[in-house]
Amino acid sequence: MDVNHERFAEYETAFNELAELADEWEENDPPQLNSAQLFICLYGENGLPVDEEFAMLEKLKAHGDNEISPLRRLDMEADYYQDIILFVV
Repeated sequence: MDVNHERFAEYETAFNELAELADEWEENDPPQLNSAQLFICLYGENGLPVDEEFAMLEKLKAHGDNEISPLRRLDMEADYYQDIILFVV
């Protein structure tokens, strides 16, 4: 979602609350997100309309307690870029 969008603060709050429920990705190699069942990032362009981004958060929330395909979190950090990705493999 565009950080300048009028609903970004609402999205950021919902995203961060969900990120607290996610298991951190602890393996050395990050997953191939194009093979993930579901994924969304906080600051990057998700390519979805705003309502669909909120719907995706709800879909991901359903995996919060799922042992077979749990909700995962990947924190990305570079010199000039930080993001959080929530996904289900």
